[in-house]
Amino acid sequence: MEPEEAKERVLQRLESDLTSADLQWSLFIAALESYRHDSILRPFPSAYVVGDDNKNFQGLVQVCSTVPAFDKLLTETSEKVYAQETWDILDWALDRTFALRSVKKSVLVSYNFRDNYFCYY
Repeated sequence: MEPEEAKERVLQRLESDLTSADLQWSLFIAALESYRHDSILRPFPSAYVVGDDNKNFQGLVQVCSTVPAFDKLLTETSEKVYAQETWDILDWALDRTFALRSVKKSVLVSYNFRDNYFCYY
């Protein structure tokens, strides 16, 4: 992957739906900071797996601690240089199969909750 690709994907995601990206990142950080992080942070970023399934939690925490607030990330990208690891972990966390999306209130108002339900596996 080219170094700028991760940065561009992250910025595009933040610009398109900042609220859902912030929530998704918050859930990732909550799992990482949980005392049960080994069992609830799944999948685990492969860039932080060393050898035979040894997870480098300290390295992951260190990189995640460098991530600024998303609004600052959007406004400071031309002024401040962030490490490639920062862009890579943001890209990994925000570009998953399961992605949160904001919806307009009108969509929820018109949604028939009696006839529809959600299943999560």
